[in-house]
Order: sequence, then C-alpha cells, then structure tokens
Amino acid sequence: MPADSKTQVIPQPTSIFPIKKNKMCGAVIRDLYSPEVQGEEVTNRVSEVIDKNLEMVQKIGFLLGEGAAETEQMLNSIIESYRQRSNTKNSH
Repeated sequence: MPADSKTQVIPQPTSIFPIKKNKMCGAVIRDLYSPEVQGEEVTNRVSEVIDKNLEMVQKIGFLLGEGAAETEQMLNSIIESYRQRSNTKNSH
C-alpha cells in the first residue's frame, strides 16, 4: 500500500501504546542505524532464532522418543505372540 498524506508507515522496531483511550498514545521508536541498536537487534533476533530452534528440537526429540517407545511395545508384543505360539506347538 503506497504511503500518502493519510497513511503512515510505521517501522518494525516501533512500539505504540495507549496513554488515554482514544485520545492520546505514546510510541517508542528505535533508530536501526545506530550501532548500539543494530548490535542489540542482531543479538535479540539471534537469541529468538536459537530459542525457536531449541523448542523445535525438543518437540522432535519428544516425538521420536514417543514413536520409539510405541514401536518397541508393538515389536515386543509380536515377539511374545510368536513365543507363545512356539511354546504351544512344542508342547503338543
């Protein structure tokens, strides 16, 4: 959407908050060209990516563990079934 006199483009690192409902608001605007802000923004985003990746790895690990446990249970029940059939055949 193109910016015109009625449209304001708000940069991503801006926080807008109400002071008086429907009457006054405040904003915090960060200068992304400032070296301090750039460094802080990079570290924040990198930390966010790391946190999301760790969460994903934990979910994958949980699912793999759950799947392995279910597989082990099924395979053990098949083994037990074959053992019971084998014992029944040998006893006759």
